[in-house]
Amino acid sequence: MGRARSDTIGLHMTTVGEAVRAIGIVADDGDIIIVRPSARGMNHFRLPEVEDKILEEDCYFATGTYGPGTVSRHSGRIAANLLRINELPFDFDLADSTGIPKDELWQYSDAALWPLIEALREEVETAFGAIGLTLHRIDYTGYGLAGYLRLPLHKPEAIPAIQELHARIVKRINTIARVKLCDPQVVDAGTRIMRLPGCLNTKGAIPRRTRTLVQREGMVNEAALTIAAGATSTMAARIVPVKGAVLDEATVNQLIDAVQPHWNLGQKHNLALALSGLLAKAGVPEEQTLAIVQVLSAGDEKPWDREKCVHTSYEKVRAGQKVKGFYGLQDTLPVELVSWLDNLAQRVYQASKPRLTAHGESARKIAEEDKEENYAAQFPDIPELCYYGLFGSYRDVMGPSSEAPDNFHLGCALTLVGAMVGRRVRIEYASDALFSNLYTVLIGASGSSRKDTAMKRATNLPYGSDGSRVLVPAFQIQRDVSSAEGLVSILKDSPNTLLYLSELSIVQNAARKGTATIFDKMIEAWDSPPALQNLNKMSPQTAPNPHLSILAATQPKRLADQMTADDMHSGFANRWLYIIGAGKRPMARPPAVDRVIAWLIYKDWFDAIHRYPEGHVMKMHPDGDDRWDAWYYKNAATMGRDEDEDAMRIRHATIAQKLALIYAVSEGAQAIHDKHLEPAIALVEWMWGVVRELMKGWGVGLELQIELAIQRCLAREQPLHRSTLQKRTKNRKWSGRDFSNVFEAMVRNGHLDVDPLGYVAWREYA
Repeated sequence: MGRARSDTIGLHMTTVGEAVRAIGIVADDGDIIIVRPSARGMNHFRLPEVEDKILEEDCYFATGTYGPGTVSRHSGRIAANLLRINELPFDFDLADSTGIPKDELWQYSDAALWPLIEALREEVETAFGAIGLTLHRIDYTGYGLAGYLRLPLHKPEAIPAIQELHARIVKRINTIARVKLCDPQVVDAGTRIMRLPGCLNTKGAIPRRTRTLVQREGMVNEAALTIAAGATSTMAARIVPVKGAVLDEATVNQLIDAVQPHWNLGQKHNLALALSGLLAKAGVPEEQTLAIVQVLSAGDEKPWDREKCVHTSYEKVRAGQKVKGFYGLQDTLPVELVSWLDNLAQRVYQASKPRLTAHGESARKIAEEDKEENYAAQFPDIPELCYYGLFGSYRDVMGPSSEAPDNFHLGCALTLVGAMVGRRVRIEYASDALFSNLYTVLIGASGSSRKDTAMKRATNLPYGSDGSRVLVPAFQIQRDVSSAEGLVSILKDSPNTLLYLSELSIVQNAARKGTATIFDKMIEAWDSPPALQNLNKMSPQTAPNPHLSILAATQPKRLADQMTADDMHSGFANRWLYIIGAGKRPMARPPAVDRVIAWLIYKDWFDAIHRYPEGHVMKMHPDGDDRWDAWYYKNAATMGRDEDEDAMRIRHATIAQKLALIYAVSEGAQAIHDKHLEPAIALVEWMWGVVRELMKGWGVGLELQIELAIQRCLAREQPLHRSTLQKRTKNRKWSGRDFSNVFEAMVRNGHLDVDPLGYVAWREYA
């Protein structure tokens, strides 16, 4: 193969003929067909008819040479008229490999699109290299890539066999890549039309100039294609580690002792193949299987053959080809021993499958739902019973109007109603007054999760259907605070304040400026004391009867960067209601909010709240006593196992009481019933599942942060090539060397499997 030429062939081509010659297609004995779309369909032209035409938009060429005169303007481009196939085409669409919808990709700028194209090219070249092929040309097509393998001259009767190999190569590439890298429909080499480099792709709103990125010398013959296509098989390729051990020493010795008596002349080769195949499919590392076979074959005349059997079996399993395995063992071993070996293999296989998340979804399912690596997508939605009463109606009105997850709408609505209640209604819990104010933080990816949209929907609710503010809520919205003195001043002027922080780091920035006492004031304000004081000698202030609610937003990584061990143990972090969510599918034109219904929901809440006299104390109804006691004691029984978790859970009961109060007041109830406790408890338990996962990255050292980033990336999608994994976990806080050190340590410790092609999977042994 020649050296890759990374220039931009096709970028400045002026005629169709020049473009065709640039990609190296020549045919003196037949017709090269150029295709242009029209209102009637595809128009076919012989190259001499259009070679002097200026190359403009959406121009295609057929990948085969046709018999002279067999193709007319609207027909004839069929396999029966082919003289030969010039190139095997492969189509790599960004929408297929990334999961980003086409209509969204069409809106990307060239600058935003190009990193995706470069990553796709790297993935394509890696996958083809894994089957021993190097693409001779790679074209940029506007929203993806096209690759080509150049073929030598061949007779027409060879075409069906070549097309069959073409289809098998496409299937094998997709199996190895673990995504739909190649368009599975592009398996009709010869009759398939592809974009001519240099033309404009006008599918989207932005015309894209296509061009050749790489062009190499050489051709590929049928023998090389046959090897690359692999054996026909229905097995799926799988990652099997090279290094490591999953069988303990006692099991290994038991296996060797059981098989050794049957390691007889005449069946050693077949037994080595079958045993290796069984263990390879189970996920036993090749190194450990090789050690077992070496012990069994000690003293053999052909120990090298037994070792080769191990390597051959593992390579076949990795390529998705058939191996003897279980059925091969049946031919040489007693039924009881075969059954024991099969049970052993099944146990190993189950232990090495991708782990389940804390919420029961497999890593593969998460990967399918989370193509854009949205970390929040691994968590389940908030339970349906949490959308109690009008909160379900609020979700139904707001949900369809934006890409924000329903989780965010519920978190915002609860905070809004809690702020509307103010100090009008309270409960007595543990002999203290407890109010309805919440500190809520929405956690999601920047932009796509639409955190700010959900927050605005809630805070704009008090406005009527005509935009007028008819029923004024009890709270005032404040959008910034930078010091403890400022917070007390705000609450002095507006005792019931909703602090709207579109980015939670505003608070953290304040702390870095030396005003960390704001955290102490926030902790104090969460309890809504009779008064909040600023004891600054220069300007002392007192805010009587404060009621502070907070609605904030941040990203998972930023939250992990900012949260410290001190925050968890000081009482600041455990006062928050953490609501995580992944954005819904993109909506170019989301429907408008039904402002009439939204206003009626707000009015119902407003009326329900104002039926209570100021200072009303709500009681717990006896029908909720048993439920509350059972949940409380269950939580208490699990305390004392982890210091950080204990610190974060200490106020779960208080948060649940606040939520139950909000649910009860929202419908004008005179007491907190079991029906109000159930959604409150369910929401707290859901939140705890989120927080336990988030906490893994809070207040930890650099090495653990890298390890967690690797684990979370592979939990969303695995296996990944090491280079891809490193790119997706890149962070300005660590260098490539830091990543490599942690990665190698995880491999040595058996947490990561790396196959010979460099693909990585995360294992969590049972």
